[in-house]
Amino acid sequence: VVVLCVTLFGSSLSQDAFVFDDFDGQKVMGSLDVLLMGAFAFLGGGLLEQLIWDANVLFVIGFFTFYRGKPSAWKWSLAATVLSASFLGWDEVLAAENGRTGKITSLEYGYWLWLAGMLSLTIGALWSKLSNRA
Repeated sequence: VVVLCVTLFGSSLSQDAFVFDDFDGQKVMGSLDVLLMGAFAFLGGGLLEQLIWDANVLFVIGFFTFYRGKPSAWKWSLAATVLSASFLGWDEVLAAENGRTGKITSLEYGYWLWLAGMLSLTIGALWSKLSNRA
């Protein structure tokens, strides 16, 4: 589980995350760019973007609690998965600090790998919790 979720999450960083329409055409957002810039999204008015980015923090907490064998790992990883999956319902993202938004036209491999990393940790943590009950 540890190797799988880290591999998926790490692989996502080398891929494009999503494509959106901007005033000068389509713009492709790379996953690494989203990870690095997402931490500061709230500074540009992107409170919802910040919330989605916080799934990374929850993933890291979930990963370390799972790695240390803590039973709460599934809660952290499930919260990360729910937040990251909620992006599926988005139609637009913040395109500029002035509040301009752009329509999301496609979700790319980076997003799907990111989500798969979150989901694999959640499944592994739940499986671990349930198998330790027996």
